[in-house]
Amino acid sequence: MPYFLFGDAVKSKTPVATLGEGKRGRAFQGWEAYKSCLKNRNFMVISMVLMVGAAGMSGGINTTFLVPHFVNDLNLDVTYAAFLFTLLQLAGLVAPMLWGWASDRFSRVGTLQLSLLVSAISTTWLGWMTSMSGWLLVSLSFYGLAVHSRQSLTQTLLTDIVDEQAMDAAFSLNYAIGFMSGPFWTLLTGWMMHKYGFGYAFSLIATYYFLAMIALLFTREPGTKKSRMGAAE
Repeated sequence: MPYFLFGDAVKSKTPVATLGEGKRGRAFQGWEAYKSCLKNRNFMVISMVLMVGAAGMSGGINTTFLVPHFVNDLNLDVTYAAFLFTLLQLAGLVAPMLWGWASDRFSRVGTLQLSLLVSAISTTWLGWMTSMSGWLLVSLSFYGLAVHSRQSLTQTLLTDIVDEQAMDAAFSLNYAIGFMSGPFWTLLTGWMMHKYGFGYAFSLIATYYFLAMIALLFTREPGTKKSRMGAAE
């Protein structure tokens, strides 16, 4: 708590007036950082990917619809449905480490595209499972490993393409986009499930994953050094 209250004093002993003429100067610098992010093509594409990926993140449709689907559509006991949801969460714990390892050793953009491909396939597969079987466990595991990877992969890409001075603005915008996308996906999935059924709802989400893969074709692969904001415009 003291650090948050007196962070500026801890970080630097430079008088506030020299840092952009006080609060007004810092506010201006902050808005300029936000504007530079919004003008950055790579940033906008990656944020769109996170927005699409919010459909399968830990909250939203998984928490709202999966357990009722297991109970009502697959006729599973609620205890077993809870076990399946726990399996999904365990896969989500492994996902960031697995995909992060691949991202560090291979192409960052390529790894993100691969995660979207696996997400699309596993989402469609899970959506059309109509009974309890070993294949349901397999599809759910792949689904958890894929859809929980988006946040860590997009954050890693952001650190490579965004200038350090705009990093705070980039992450705050990115989180805001992801946060606002969650309710949209929940409403859309609920409407699709009510109108057409669970399989069609998840198939629609899988389609957006494919579209995100196409959008990433317009993203430049970051090099060993961080790309500056102007290089991505």
